[in-house]
Amino acid sequence: MTHNRKLTVLFVPESAYGPTNNCVGIADVLRRRGHRVVFAAEASWKGKLTALGFEEDLVDLAPPAEATGLRSRAPR
Repeated sequence: MTHNRKLTVLFVPESAYGPTNNCVGIADVLRRRGHRVVFAAEASWKGKLTALGFEEDLVDLAPPAEATGLRSRAPR
């Protein structure tokens, strides 16, 4: 039985090289089979996954300092 349906597969690895690299291998097989592969990754990954041919949907996991009520420690 052959299925020609193309899937969109979302990977959401922990933001570290080990878990992400594990997903890249599987994602590459899926992409070569014609599926759309998207990585939801922390913003620090910007450009690293698109360079490998995948789509990136980046998120910023840390709220801005002003949203947390923290003050800058910069000298005044």
